[in-house]
Amino acid sequence: MIRYSTCRGTNPTIDLLESIVKEYRELLDLREKVRKAEIAAAERLRLRGKLAECTRPVARVVSRKRVTRQPREFTKRELYAMLAEAVRNTGCASAAS
Repeated sequence: MIRYSTCRGTNPTIDLLESIVKEYRELLDLREKVRKAEIAAAERLRLRGKLAECTRPVARVVSRKRVTRQPREFTKRELYAMLAEAVRNTGCASAAS
């Protein structure tokens, strides 16, 4: 014996209408999400414009690099020559007095 209680006849027209209504609701939800996103973006732009109005103009920074040069390093020979000259100069000053 075959049971027909689990099978039911379906009407293709009703199924089509239900699917159309479901897709329409999804489109309306998507449209609402897009609207909210656009409103939020417009609000951010409006606030950014207000912040730009509140700020005062600032002088433009031309260069952030320092202009000073690194001091030249002396060689050992130059350092010994400077030391010898300094010793000679101090020796002469103490002998004269």
